[in-house]
Amino acid sequence: MYTLVLNLDEVDISLKRVMVQNDMRSRLTKHRLDLVQALLCELCSTSVQLAAGLPVNVINLISDASALAVPVLELFSVRKGIRLFGAVLHYLPSPSVRALTLVFISNYAKICAVSEGQVEEVSANMKQFLLLDPPSAS
Repeated sequence: MYTLVLNLDEVDISLKRVMVQNDMRSRLTKHRLDLVQALLCELCSTSVQLAAGLPVNVINLISDASALAVPVLELFSVRKGIRLFGAVLHYLPSPSVRALTLVFISNYAKICAVSEGQVEEVSANMKQFLLLDPPSAS
């Protein structure tokens, strides 16, 4: 998962450098979508066959708590995993961020049990992700 996040970061930097819509930008955009799809597949234990060109119905994919792979939940419960959780959320589409955060919170008891007494630290690190509907800027 770390590799996927690093690759996404590199592709985003490259996309910022390509200012015009050309073949290179199109290839980078497609590669970015493939990386996001790979990240979603790694987050979920179910294998989903997606038709080409159709948007991913991410909410149905990860809204069920049993769809999240147990190693992923364990990864999110440790200190480095919390940092990775924020990085992963940064790259996912908005509906998946909301759904993944809801699943994460609904499994909070399991995560706390895995974290072996680091509840305060997990809570402090997750504070910014608990706001599902941030207030609009006025």
